[in-house]
Amino acid sequence: MSGALPPSGALLPLGGSTASGDLMASGGLMTSGDPTQEVPVSRATTLIGRADETATLLTAAQRADGRLAVALVSGDPGEGKTALTEHVRELLAAQGWRAAWGRCPESGGAPAGWPWTQMLRTLAASSPPDEETARVLAPLLADSYVPVGDQAAAKLMLHQAVVGYLAAATAETPWLLVLDDVHRADEETLALLCHLATDRDATGRVLLVVTYRHNEVGDLLADALARLARVGPDRIELTGLAPEAVADLVRGAVSAPIDEDTVRAIVDRTAGNPFYVLETARVLAAEGAHAAVSEVPVGVRDVIRRHLTGLPTAAQEVLKQACVLGRDIDVDVLLAQGGTDEDTVLDAVESALLTGLLVEPDAGQLRFTHALVRDTLYEDLSQLRRARMHARTAEAIEAIRPRDVSALAHHYLASASRATAAKATHYARLAALDAEIHFAYREAAQLWRGAIVAFERSGATDDAARKELEAGVERSLAQSGDHSQG
Repeated sequence: MSGALPPSGALLPLGGSTASGDLMASGGLMTSGDPTQEVPVSRATTLIGRADETATLLTAAQRADGRLAVALVSGDPGEGKTALTEHVRELLAAQGWRAAWGRCPESGGAPAGWPWTQMLRTLAASSPPDEETARVLAPLLADSYVPVGDQAAAKLMLHQAVVGYLAAATAETPWLLVLDDVHRADEETLALLCHLATDRDATGRVLLVVTYRHNEVGDLLADALARLARVGPDRIELTGLAPEAVADLVRGAVSAPIDEDTVRAIVDRTAGNPFYVLETARVLAAEGAHAAVSEVPVGVRDVIRRHLTGLPTAAQEVLKQACVLGRDIDVDVLLAQGGTDEDTVLDAVESALLTGLLVEPDAGQLRFTHALVRDTLYEDLSQLRRARMHARTAEAIEAIRPRDVSALAHHYLASASRATAAKATHYARLAALDAEIHFAYREAAQLWRGAIVAFERSGATDDAARKELEAGVERSLAQSGDHSQG
């Protein structure tokens, strides 16, 4: 939808192009006085300040000819990890490459291995696996799956089947696979990543790009990165843009003239973080060409809050409802949450799209342009309001997707009330069993524990039911090999 600044940190409107090619995006800045009035910006865009990083990924792609190539892209929130991978996707698409994205969810509620499910389903749509391969890949590809036989053997067979399927599916056409935000990855997602990257039999024409926040590396990811180090992946650590690039970014984003002192102040204040730079530019544009930079809030979250206050109050309330769903938003669930009529929700969505807070990746789907936008909204909610919103969200999902036990467990557990405790226990139990059959034993143990907490909150006294939940914790920890938390 036109009228929004590019959502990714270092994508900005410019008048020219680069030798490596342009990534096109529509642009526009909103004024605070009229939510329908756009400040015009140039239409041509490119990636600013990331030429070396782009070249590294393109070189890695050249090596992915019959052998999987792996690249790790890390950086703080807003440094442009997504912008870089999207830019490289566009450049590779011009060379005949196809791409699939697997995103680790911000807020939980997805089945184990979900990013691989996303990517493999994209591949399968263009290169369907044969019947036997599809059977083995069922834990990731099928909507429902019933385990048979030894789970450890089934896990190894699944991982080997992924290796074989990727080799076959990419033999003719090269693929870029992006495993996004693995600092939030579950156990099975990381296990499959390590198996694929370190398997000497992994062939095909695949560039696997793995992105993560380097300041949010937990024990699971640290172990995975240590294993990946053995294959010598390309490593890119994104830091702040150089002052010249920041100046280009600001001048490209804001059509009104900005003086040198203001540009220098933005450079100093943002440390070159592209997302922070663009959010600051939005505030300056919305508040007029002569807005003093001293009046712009310090800190990217405060800048986002300032941006949000430019929306109508009703739109702000709808975005608060949406943030409980995570960064990716199912419009049907948003509408079914209740409390707001459909026209108000749609008006709010259009306002957020125009101001660049949301994008529309697919029909019926919305996405916050950056995790920081969603996180800021969510963290500003009181615990009581969060709990009530999670309860409404769970009820909406239960009506629309009653088999989505992972999402139902997540939202009912987060609702944290006696009224919803029985359902929280029920869905956490189902989600824990589902995690076990998908080899995500640590996640299963967490869900069993959540079920116990909800069981106690409900006031239930069924000893047999409680013993089943406790046995689930013990079984999952034993299968994970983690006996320290029993």
